[in-house]
Amino acid sequence: MSTRLEAMWSRLRAPTAIAVVVTAVALSMVALGHGGWFMCNFRAFYCTAHVLAAGSDPYAVAPLYACESAPAPAPLFIASSGLVVPGPLPGYAIAALVPFAALSFPVATLAWFALLCGCMAASIVLLARLGVGNTWNIVVALSVALIGDALASGELEPIALLGIVLAAWGVSRSRASLGLDVVVGCGVALSFAEPQVGIAVAIACAMLGPRSAIAAVTATMFLGVVSIGALGIVRNIEFLHNVIPAHLTAELPSYSQFSLSWVLNRLGVAAGAAITAGRLQWLAMLVVAGWFARSKAAAQSPEVAVLGAPAFAVLGGPYSHLDQIALAIPAALWICSSYARVPRLVALAPVVLALPLMLLLMEGAASGLLVVALSALVAGWVGAEYGKNREFAVWCAALTVITLAGLAVLSVVAHAGVVSVSAPVVRAGTAQASWAHYIATHSVVTAWPIWLVKAPTWFGILATACGLIAFAVPRAARLPERAYG
Repeated sequence: MSTRLEAMWSRLRAPTAIAVVVTAVALSMVALGHGGWFMCNFRAFYCTAHVLAAGSDPYAVAPLYACESAPAPAPLFIASSGLVVPGPLPGYAIAALVPFAALSFPVATLAWFALLCGCMAASIVLLARLGVGNTWNIVVALSVALIGDALASGELEPIALLGIVLAAWGVSRSRASLGLDVVVGCGVALSFAEPQVGIAVAIACAMLGPRSAIAAVTATMFLGVVSIGALGIVRNIEFLHNVIPAHLTAELPSYSQFSLSWVLNRLGVAAGAAITAGRLQWLAMLVVAGWFARSKAAAQSPEVAVLGAPAFAVLGGPYSHLDQIALAIPAALWICSSYARVPRLVALAPVVLALPLMLLLMEGAASGLLVVALSALVAGWVGAEYGKNREFAVWCAALTVITLAGLAVLSVVAHAGVVSVSAPVVRAGTAQASWAHYIATHSVVTAWPIWLVKAPTWFGILATACGLIAFAVPRAARLPERAYG
């Protein structure tokens, strides 16, 4: 690239990245608003806190439906026909949401949206300081898979991401101080916005050394105390013994699941056995996350132990959605930024994680060519910056367009639409019982193209995890040449 073109691109980089983010958020809003699901997840969280503040059971279906079905301005989600969107949050998360429940839902939605935007902005700045790339490159890499999706539905992932990045930044500082210990502890606590990821982050921090271990244990114990204070011991036991298993069962057949349990269940394994296998595999990945944090590589660059923990935690398991998988993107970016050369398959990981085909196809149904154009731009941008090769970037953009078009045509030819199946048996009286029926009738795809749609995302997680392990293993398989440090 000539000096003149480089100077022009330097001026255009920031406004282009901002335009990409705005477009990604708008597309997600249009897609969710078209189906009446805009800010649906936040409404579930808000109502869970509202029910708790009123002194009722936050996991019971009747009070949740009464809250979720209350009128709200369009296009905000309003529950109808008995459908309840569950908010299976632990006690500490519900307690943290109680201040929002004191506001009207529209006002709370604006406050929540602002909070998520602040979390994303802080995370991006800290990721840049951790050396995972230029600020605007990180913005573009997160734009579709995390920023657009989370902001439109009101998900918790931006809070979890801030926790992950805070903890990573804290452990990366060479000096020891009480202030940094507090930062690590706060990061661990925030990462528990997504418990399956937060546990992995806490384990990674605990394995890095005594100070970070104390911070992680203190944060975890604090969350436990808050949960008991919010729900009491009996409801906390109910949450672990009834609510979580019910939610795993209700979500199992959903086409939006990327879990090992979904794979096994689609291959004919019974629901109970599939969920058990997923849980065991998730526990095994927690062990891997702990082992990785004890490696010499993590001792040299401790931040990667924390950034990498989510990548291990979302690889398979009993429950894995695209919004949780997006938390693995920083680890993929770190690998590609930390080496002068990376294998092309590893360099492809941040591209496919940044562009989940399922989400793009869903948004493309409403916005068509704009989704294709945005996808090509993001694929080319991420490919150029993290693949360190313009030819590779062109291939990424071209393959993204071809794949999207091919899968759209293939889905029509193979009649890969939603089908109705028998709803799994879920304990009556919980929000998950209503949700299980909805999933079984509105969110199941059994046609074989669904495997092709999910395959690139699975590849991205696996390539990221393998790249981290290769970094930790001191053999020829280890990735070549550090680019910094």
